[in-house]
Amino acid sequence: MEEYLRKDFDVYENESLDNVDKIEDYFKDWWHEFDCGQGYYDESITKTVKIGDKFYEVVITAEIESSKQDRGDRLYYVEGIESVTYKEIPKPLPKQAETFTYTFYLNKDKRLRLDEFIKDNAFDLVTSED
Repeated sequence: MEEYLRKDFDVYENESLDNVDKIEDYFKDWWHEFDCGQGYYDESITKTVKIGDKFYEVVITAEIESSKQDRGDRLYYVEGIESVTYKEIPKPLPKQAETFTYTFYLNKDKRLRLDEFIKDNAFDLVTSED
């Protein structure tokens, strides 16, 4: 699979997911992918999946439950997967990239923080030391 598909579109591919008929059963156990906690939850997630030479948009919807806390907001959690739906989509095309130039005047600590931010967000960077 081309690198841009993973990097720009987070395309999911697994050799055990080798047939479109396996999509629903495969994603029925993906409850752990949902972001839930005290005061927040995701009700559905969407994944772009590659099977063979075809691409699918898979929408996984969770049944969300909650419990009252002694303090603060309710605690939300996934009780189970409610549905898995999918449709075939065209292969995502590479995103157009633009080049921007910035000049920063930073001390060493701020430079390290900026480098970490750039790394964490997977920005492509061309550096030059003056």
